[in-house]
Amino acid sequence: MSSALHDDGADVEMWEVPRVKEARIEGVQWGAISAEEIIDRSVIKVTEATVNRSGVPITNGPNDLRLGTDDRQQVCGYCGHGIAKCPGHMAYVDLPLPVVNVAYRAHLLALLHCYCYVCSRPLVAKDTPRYHQLMPMDPSARVGVVKKWIRDSHAKRGGVSCPHEECGAQQPVYVEVGTTIQTNFRITEYGPDTPQFTPTDMYTMLSVIDDDDLRLFGYSPEHSHPRNWMWRVFPVMPPIIRPASKTGGGDNQLTSRISSIVKLSNDLRRFDTKTLETVQVAKYNGLLCAERVVNPNYEEPVDEKAARAAYISLCTALGGYYNSDYDSKQYHRGVASKTCIWSIYSGGKQGRYRANLLGKRVMNAARNVIGPSNGISIDEAEVPIYQCMKLTYPERVNAYNIVRLTQAVYNGPDVYPGANYVVRGEIRIDLTGYSGDRVVLRYGDEVHRHLIEGDYVTGNRQPSLHRWSVMGHRIVPVTGNTMRIHMAVTKPYNADFDGDEMNFQVARGEEERAEVQMMLASNNLIKNGSAIVCFVMHSLVSIYRIGSETSIPYDMVMQMVTESLDEGDELIHVERRPYTGREAFSLILPRNLTMRKKDVVIVDGQWREGLIDKSVANGPSGIIQVIRIDFGMKEAARFIRRAYRFLDVYGTRVRPFSFTSADTRVDIKAPEGTPDDQLRDVLGDMAMRQLESRPGRNNLIDMYRSGAKGSANNIYQICGALGGQSKFDGRPYDDFTMHYGSDAIIRRSYNDGLTPTELLTHARPCREGMASTVKKTGEVGRRHRQVSFTLSSLATMPRALTHDRTDYHQHGIRYHPQ
Repeated sequence: MSSALHDDGADVEMWEVPRVKEARIEGVQWGAISAEEIIDRSVIKVTEATVNRSGVPITNGPNDLRLGTDDRQQVCGYCGHGIAKCPGHMAYVDLPLPVVNVAYRAHLLALLHCYCYVCSRPLVAKDTPRYHQLMPMDPSARVGVVKKWIRDSHAKRGGVSCPHEECGAQQPVYVEVGTTIQTNFRITEYGPDTPQFTPTDMYTMLSVIDDDDLRLFGYSPEHSHPRNWMWRVFPVMPPIIRPASKTGGGDNQLTSRISSIVKLSNDLRRFDTKTLETVQVAKYNGLLCAERVVNPNYEEPVDEKAARAAYISLCTALGGYYNSDYDSKQYHRGVASKTCIWSIYSGGKQGRYRANLLGKRVMNAARNVIGPSNGISIDEAEVPIYQCMKLTYPERVNAYNIVRLTQAVYNGPDVYPGANYVVRGEIRIDLTGYSGDRVVLRYGDEVHRHLIEGDYVTGNRQPSLHRWSVMGHRIVPVTGNTMRIHMAVTKPYNADFDGDEMNFQVARGEEERAEVQMMLASNNLIKNGSAIVCFVMHSLVSIYRIGSETSIPYDMVMQMVTESLDEGDELIHVERRPYTGREAFSLILPRNLTMRKKDVVIVDGQWREGLIDKSVANGPSGIIQVIRIDFGMKEAARFIRRAYRFLDVYGTRVRPFSFTSADTRVDIKAPEGTPDDQLRDVLGDMAMRQLESRPGRNNLIDMYRSGAKGSANNIYQICGALGGQSKFDGRPYDDFTMHYGSDAIIRRSYNDGLTPTELLTHARPCREGMASTVKKTGEVGRRHRQVSFTLSSLATMPRALTHDRTDYHQHGIRYHPQ
């Protein structure tokens, strides 16, 4: 604590805020949770299958009040807090027998093939050729190799024995059955003495595997010991995660699942210990088969048969809790059918993570279909009036705005621009159906008025792949039903107007408005040296073509310049004479602009030479970049606005742009002896020269040369030939070898048309490219969510450590204080 003197001489105490040291996250360690950790995190053991009795949660039931509550009228029986502060607490169900966790079943099946079921040692002994063959491999890849060796040995030699002399046990074959793993022994090896390998035996075997032997195959005994891949206790999530239906009057389906698991566990626990110790997974286990070899009339004891059926039902219920695919397996019919289980409840777009945690519903936001409008500035967005009347901005009444806000209150919520309600202290006055003249505003009142021109919003088009997917805009209220943005901002948003939708979030408060001003589209012009808010599509074609114009009438020049000006802009003097295209465009260039790029020369705002294409307009050291550096961000934004309006008039009234099939017609023929792999390039060059040599302008060539759309390869394929097709999965098209050869050369163009065989040949690489794009898009989204989930719960505490914010665990994250 320190002190300072105020302006009036008073001694004022000042508290120093402690500095929090920065910490670096070195890594995140995932792992399988152990039974001991589940019990340690839990507050109760669930023993009752009944959820409620007369509307009151049962003690030690799935909704025990000590687990928290999803009812706003109740408080947690453990921490004493209500639903707003209590995050909920875990519980557990004690299982009578170990059960395979379906999430690790494939890993467990592979691991069992690598260790002896008797001595729990690797089936590859040290100082053997196979052991030395494994050592250079990555530890995680060794499991698959050993599993293949063991299966081949079972198939070729009729079995595998433990390589250690003191053991030498014959190994079983492990097979997936339903939600668990079945152990099959060779009866001919043992006869009536076929050994049993129960779930308890499997758990014991996994528990005694040596740590060094686990690391041999890439497993971490500290973070993911194989014994934790089997449930001994089942974790029960708090009720806040599985709230009951308030309208349907029933329990949550996850809660019903937990109740079924508790009931099946209690049913299985009624059998005596000796019976439970003999429970096998297989419908006809090895021991039963061995008994029938000796006695064909042998029948399995009733208790053992019932216990095995109860255990399989429990396995299926636990598997079905996470994935409903296991409900329909052959061993179980009684637990609920395919309904809302955990994988459906939490996964996908409508799951709890993406729909509720990452995709929250928010207030003061609107979503609508977007359209183009070049009559606005690049940092403006047109919003329908009906949405401006729903969205409000809380404005504090003062001497400068009391007249305007009084009129808004008088108009009320149904007349634009009006207000929806007034907040005075703790009182909120709703103006719906209320006569506005009865409300007399006072200084300090908060009026929630309709949005008006100049208010700030943030626009967002999903998917949000980079920071330019969210930008700020000043709204312009308009009639109609759609939002409209400037064409120049379609590139950062990756937007088109074929039904795309965008979200607009109102900036409420002066701090938020200040932040949005820094996010305006005019402040986000440049990305990696190139303009990202820039010329696109028709504007690029027009700015390229106007450079070749030799004479534009005075009245059209006057119209183009007039359309480019806004109220308050400096007037531009236009002489009464025809203009060339370069002279006309120079009228809207900054006066002192001087630049040279490629063959384009601009001196003191006069375009002297060259044609402006995409690289000259938008690229590094291009027109937009030079104007931004020399004249500032606002001048660059003003130039983009003027140029779009100027070029709109030129491209629609002076030299309209459109192309037809006539622009692609050529009369060419490949020279004799042209190799197939050069056919497309030879014909394409011939077509390009013929198109460019024709009198007048060729619209297809202009679109390609300007950089608006297309490439030389597109013209080659339209006018010349499609040429060689890429190989499918790196393999040649064997089924087309007789007709085209191994590289599938297509000698026709799109103008000529394709035969059915050529169409199919061309469709295969097209389909491969589309599938690759779909896979890549999903992969990018998946990785983004992985990083988001990993980092979302991390917090830096005052002790200079990085922790997980949950109360349940504070480990698994390695931290390093700076």
